[in-house]
Amino acid sequence: MQDRMQDRILDKMRDKKHIVISGAIGSGKSTLLKSLRDKMGLGDNAPGLITWSVKEKAVYMCKVGSDETVVVGEYNPRSLLPRNRMQPVQDGFNINGVSMLEAMINGASEWVTIDEIGYLERDCQPYIDKLMELFERKRVIAVVRKQDIKHINDIMNRDDALVIDLDAERNMHDKSKSISVGDCCRYD
Repeated sequence: MQDRMQDRILDKMRDKKHIVISGAIGSGKSTLLKSLRDKMGLGDNAPGLITWSVKEKAVYMCKVGSDETVVVGEYNPRSLLPRNRMQPVQDGFNINGVSMLEAMINGASEWVTIDEIGYLERDCQPYIDKLMELFERKRVIAVVRKQDIKHINDIMNRDDALVIDLDAERNMHDKSKSISVGDCCRYD
């Protein structure tokens, strides 16, 4: 079934420039990104950014194929928010992250991947500006957290993006309906 889904996504991709994979934590966004990247022949070393968190410690970012790791979020146990207690490290995004995005923009590859875009970037305008430039100049496969935040909404509402909502797909499976890519994607 995974291969059929990948084939249908790639078929729908003909009229779009980007693939944006959306969903809640644990919905399979990163897994789908990796399988699409492999199916497209981009391999494990395709240019891209990866972020990951260490519970109650920090969020890290690195460029695919690089040993350079940057802290982009720090855990704040005193945060009033019950979730999302990570706070952005603006220099991690606005200095190192911008530099990583510039390298991908200026690189030879047509495609880049980003896993993932979320709430930490919201107050890091230089990083967001460079991220939007990346979407203008390259083809992007991006994983985004499902959150109502301007830069995420801007990416998900792009006319040139195929948006795959894994939560919609999961909800359809939960209701015992068959799912097609057309049911979980937005096409304009």
